[in-house]
Amino acid sequence: MNLEVKIGELTFKNPIIVGAAGYAEDANGIKRFIERGYAGIVTKSTAKKELVGAPPPRVFWLDKYGRNWIDGSEGHRNPGIEKMAEEIKKCKDFAEKENCHIIGSITCMSVDEAVFVAKGFERAGVSAIEVDMVCPNVGEQLGPEYATRGGEYWSDPKYPERAIELVKVIKSNVGIPLWCKISPKTLFLVGDKILNEAPPDVFSYIGSGFPSFPLGLAIDIDTGEPLFPGNILLRIKKNMKFVPYAAIYPLLPTTVLITALLRKKIDIPLIPSGGIANGFDVIQCMMAGANAVQICTAVYKDLNIIEKMLREIRWFMAKKGYTDIKEIIGIALDKIPFELMEIPIRE
Repeated sequence: MNLEVKIGELTFKNPIIVGAAGYAEDANGIKRFIERGYAGIVTKSTAKKELVGAPPPRVFWLDKYGRNWIDGSEGHRNPGIEKMAEEIKKCKDFAEKENCHIIGSITCMSVDEAVFVAKGFERAGVSAIEVDMVCPNVGEQLGPEYATRGGEYWSDPKYPERAIELVKVIKSNVGIPLWCKISPKTLFLVGDKILNEAPPDVFSYIGSGFPSFPLGLAIDIDTGEPLFPGNILLRIKKNMKFVPYAAIYPLLPTTVLITALLRKKIDIPLIPSGGIANGFDVIQCMMAGANAVQICTAVYKDLNIIEKMLREIRWFMAKKGYTDIKEIIGIALDKIPFELMEIPIRE
């Protein structure tokens, strides 16, 4: 049973990648996830120099007993590229032995800073670079070193030239793949423009950044069919427009919906995150067109969650007779009535 996925020029042993977070800011943290079998690990988003970030509390459960709702407003706390590069070098050989890719995540207040950090990651031996264009947890309250840029500044859909310039300059200065972690709203509105003028190797995104809630889509993984309530099915039968929504506010359906919409719109590897908590969630995302997924909250909840996720994926593939996970990528797309969907945009 083959779980390998191809993402640009890189092959990952399975489709589950640990997204950027505080647990991947040193060699010990990265090694923990290599040992557990994750296909890739994105480092803590890293700047040119150490940033102390926001004061406590930083990463904590907003529902401490249910542990489904986490706040991770660290304000880009990180050790700086020099220290991060040292930590990566300590575990690079182990990562290669275990067939695990280390992805260096960049946070930057300028294009020049992004290039400096990207070159540092490349020298450290990462497989690819992910530039963080989404983090909202920065601002003048954190001090002058944060200026007025960073994170979502680069992802503003009103100014796609910011993302275009950032991608162009980084790609011209390094020789490894570049992933853009960017707002799905920006991708929905101007992703094709960015792709035409400055194509990265991958778009990654968090479902929570989609235009408005409670937009969402669920897929029956047994049939590959979208799941709609009766009133929506009636509208579809009568060829009437409808807004796809989730009756409550879970994040996963939004992640699945934006993945399907983006896959129909642009041709580039897609790596979503947001609400992915088990192997069946991974399958839904891949049926909607994802090439792999990133997980974060699930890892904070259980470091060993990948064991359960891979077990569920293998069980499902065996049940349905799949021998290669790539067989499920995008199989729901032809069954989704995109032509009838109306997507309201919240400014």
